[in-house]
Amino acid sequence: MRPDDWVEHWLHNELGFYDSEWAATQIVRDDPAQYDLYAYKLAPLRCLGADQERFDVPRTADPVPSDYEFLGYDIVTKSVTSFFECSPLSCNWAADDRFSANQYCLIDNPAEAYKVLTAISIDGNFEAGPYYLFEVYRKRRPFERELPSLVPAGAERIVETAHQDERVLRSVRYEVGGTSVARRIYDERGGLELEYALRDDKAHGPWRRYYPDGQLLQVGHYVEGKEHGVARQYDESGALIGSHEMVHGTGLDLWYSAAGVLAEERSYLDGERHGFERWWNEDNRTIYEESHFWRGSAHGIMRQWTALGRLRRGYPQYFVQGERVTKRQYLRACQTDPTLPIRRAQDDQPERPLPASVMSQLAAND
Repeated sequence: MRPDDWVEHWLHNELGFYDSEWAATQIVRDDPAQYDLYAYKLAPLRCLGADQERFDVPRTADPVPSDYEFLGYDIVTKSVTSFFECSPLSCNWAADDRFSANQYCLIDNPAEAYKVLTAISIDGNFEAGPYYLFEVYRKRRPFERELPSLVPAGAERIVETAHQDERVLRSVRYEVGGTSVARRIYDERGGLELEYALRDDKAHGPWRRYYPDGQLLQVGHYVEGKEHGVARQYDESGALIGSHEMVHGTGLDLWYSAAGVLAEERSYLDGERHGFERWWNEDNRTIYEESHFWRGSAHGIMRQWTALGRLRRGYPQYFVQGERVTKRQYLRACQTDPTLPIRRAQDDQPERPLPASVMSQLAAND
């Protein structure tokens, strides 16, 4: 969080950048390690409409340090003051609507970046120019390692729509020679949220989920459309906070709110929800929602609890093969259907045991 008198702490140069890491961190009043540091290289070219001109970059700086990684090329405006302003790639959704960008909403290679620069400048429908080309770098975080791109160079980009959790998101499918090889899904702001490899139009190979700033959130693997292998989840500092393992779509899908703190639990069989689904409080002891599924359909008792651990009004609710039924109908169905969980009064309390896999992770960390 910025201090109240943050303007008085500005130490940037006349272009709006800091000349050193030391100057950039002086405004930070807590641990500087919690923040990312970026470096920029300005190309000596500006564009306005169809006109292009070279210019002398007004400042020289030391080379980008070796512990900074290259993220990509950005196109930036500077129309009013001496400070640089907006990126049409992210501010105007250009990366989502028209141009292929990586998970950082940047362009990967210089030739393509130059094409995008000239196209944006001529278009006239973005933030006012002139437009400048930057190389963008970020200081490496201790945990980071290089991850190969899931999208081959030269792949054709096909923009589609994705529906996820009642959200309508932009989906981009990539093809090589008419064959789908990868898909990327972007959030409402145009940031990369999820990407995965494709084979025969099914998820097959690595998948990755990202935080809004482009940082890695979760990695895993698919085989023929079903999650297979160990998936790992990282916090915003890059530390591993939990994992789970699936075997061809069968297993327990886990989501963590912090290291060793379970937030969500879903049981799957052959790629379908099958068994209990639970939403955990941050105490590894109690839950605030629970459902049961059988081969993808609600099939059991649904409960929700208040923050005080009391059942919410209207719960429990009862389901048989996806249809909501009365308590009487449910108890009658239990007499002939052994796949339905038995109604037990003690289950109306929110206490639940942690899954064995989570207990094992906690024990390993002790």
